[in-house]
Amino acid sequence: QVFIPLEEELEFLENYLLLQKLRYKERFEYEIDCAKIVNREIQIPKMLIQGYVENAIKHGLMPKPEGGKVTIKITQTDKLQITIEDNGVGMKATSKVKNRSDSTGKGMRINKQIFDLLEELYKYKILFMVENLDNIDTEETGTRILLELPIKES
Repeated sequence: QVFIPLEEELEFLENYLLLQKLRYKERFEYEIDCAKIVNREIQIPKMLIQGYVENAIKHGLMPKPEGGKVTIKITQTDKLQITIEDNGVGMKATSKVKNRSDSTGKGMRINKQIFDLLEELYKYKILFMVENLDNIDTEETGTRILLELPIKES
């Protein structure tokens, strides 16, 4: 099953985040904000959001001594917009860590291949953007992932 309703993905994501909070002894907070106007029956690729949330926790929040927060926001216009944002150490700090045993470094490349296959096989084009939220003036750090998906009804 390649596509599932957004509602199922959100239920899976909620369960995943609860388990990760237990695993990491409550060292981070999370928020899932799905706008009321979003049709939760829209079909999206299975486990699309989870991988980015996992990266936010593992590579952004856990290296911080005090943990942090990951926020997932979902809105809908003529497309479905999903934003995954964390206030972790940021991409610059993550890229400086060499020989990490907890990362293969292939996640983004694999996602790109999956996105290309979805476009080729289903004419389903996902727009993707990564933003580094490091702010020199305020010393705030973090990462934002923006996904824009076509509306696919069930």
